[in-house]
Amino acid sequence: MTATVCYCEFESPVGRLLIEGDGNAVTGLYLPSHKDGRVPDASWRHSDSSFVEVREQLAEYFAGERQQFDLPLRLVGTPFQQRVWRELQQFPFGTTST
Repeated sequence: MTATVCYCEFESPVGRLLIEGDGNAVTGLYLPSHKDGRVPDASWRHSDSSFVEVREQLAEYFAGERQQFDLPLRLVGTPFQQRVWRELQQFPFGTTST
């Protein structure tokens, strides 16, 4: 059985973001220029109500009022992607590295 994909869009200073989830956790956040060009398909369910907290935290972030997010995430990706995302979570806010 395939899980229902929920989504909504969020207007941000960097463009319209696509927020994707499974009803319990955020599974994706995509910039307009994302290389895979994620777009909702007919099987996805539009649901602003599933992403109220996500949208509030994003608004606070873009307003400069938030540096950390407190949201349930379900990181979907290859083992390599999973390792990279775990490492990225170790960087403090505002830190850059090469």
